[in-house]
Amino acid sequence: MEERIIAALPTKAQTCVIKNNGIYERFSHEKIVKSCLMVGSPLWAAEKISSYVAKAAYDGISTAEIRMLVYDCLTRVDRKVADKYLSSNNLRVRTSRDTIETFDQRKIEKTLIVETDASGELARRIANETWKELKKLDVDYLTAPMIREIVNTKLVEHGLETLRKRYTRLGIPVYNITNLIRNGSRDNANMIHNPETVHKYVADEALKQYALLRILPNELADAHLGGDIHIHDLEFFAGRPLNCLQHDLRLFIKHGLKVDGTGDHTSVAGPPNHIETLMNHSGEIMLAAQQNMSGGQSMSLWNVFVAPFAAGLSYEKVKQSVQMFIYNLNMAYAARGSQVPFTSINLEFTVPKFLEDVPAYGPKGKLAGVYGDFEDETRILQRAFTETLLDGDSDGKPHLFPNTIYALRKEMMNDEFEEDVRRVHELSAKYGSSYFVNMLPSYRGNMANYM
Repeated sequence: MEERIIAALPTKAQTCVIKNNGIYERFSHEKIVKSCLMVGSPLWAAEKISSYVAKAAYDGISTAEIRMLVYDCLTRVDRKVADKYLSSNNLRVRTSRDTIETFDQRKIEKTLIVETDASGELARRIANETWKELKKLDVDYLTAPMIREIVNTKLVEHGLETLRKRYTRLGIPVYNITNLIRNGSRDNANMIHNPETVHKYVADEALKQYALLRILPNELADAHLGGDIHIHDLEFFAGRPLNCLQHDLRLFIKHGLKVDGTGDHTSVAGPPNHIETLMNHSGEIMLAAQQNMSGGQSMSLWNVFVAPFAAGLSYEKVKQSVQMFIYNLNMAYAARGSQVPFTSINLEFTVPKFLEDVPAYGPKGKLAGVYGDFEDETRILQRAFTETLLDGDSDGKPHLFPNTIYALRKEMMNDEFEEDVRRVHELSAKYGSSYFVNMLPSYRGNMANYM
């Protein structure tokens, strides 16, 4: 058997090996013996193979070539031992791209340089130490998270906490995801347990970690974690810095609607021509804005701006259109985590004086006079809205959205509006769902937006 391994070749005075990371190191007889013994080779064969490789090697030989020399020799001793050797020296990585690749130390170096601004020398040192740790593992596959965790451990060992924070991987434990799938979460009464809420909670957890780790100063992150302060909607801190948004419906009456903002990914609607279309647009505007905002969506002076579209229509027609709007808002089951959009509507009892002479936009985005011309329609729309809320849904439950905010102004402080005000009070008594904006004091000015 010994003769079959290979005949001796001329000995070199000194041989250097090029490693995978491009670094030269002196050929080591002991390393080859050790690697053979670790996979179950007999001692005599390990020493013989090491001697043969030492004589076959040349200055500048790569570790890959040495590996194949050892493998060829081991196949003459024991095929299973040889295969085990090849497998142990060719670590395989299950990547985040769902591929299986041969371990490449240079990829660790590259990611350290790109992600942390580490120097090439430091990246090579950390990658080399990581490789030494990985070789000790008895696993079929390495995973990208496993490698990254060991790299982070090495960074911490070297006191490189700033680099570790940049290089760390964000996520959620397997147990937590399993528990979410099985049991859901009860921390938000607006969300039920379904696949969409699972996705939201997993994403929220990663984005919360990102905000604390990458965006907030350490002292603020520590204060939040310690309970000294609370940062609301932390999961939206990075990607949705805008919380709530008040929309001016006139812009969409004049210009139409592109729900994605550009019309590149969705159909584009021109200025509405009928009240039903405007009702649909009003809901779509607030639903679409949920893609970019983390909080509620609202419209002020809603019935004033809709009033030109109600001109000449019967009360039944107007109320049916308002019903469609309210039901659509409460049945648009598509906001974050399977919620309906969090919406508010500001209603007026009549046209405010500061808007009476302002140009009014009506069907097709065209001028239809001034808003003072549509006082009756403004009042009819407010009545239809309030009555629809009073009716509740088909089961008699209150409509949870929109939050309805009634503006109290000097213009409606007379007996003419008693019936309208009484109806709103009835709504408040029945469901407790009405809000009021006190615009009576002079310091309030003409306009205040609420949601």
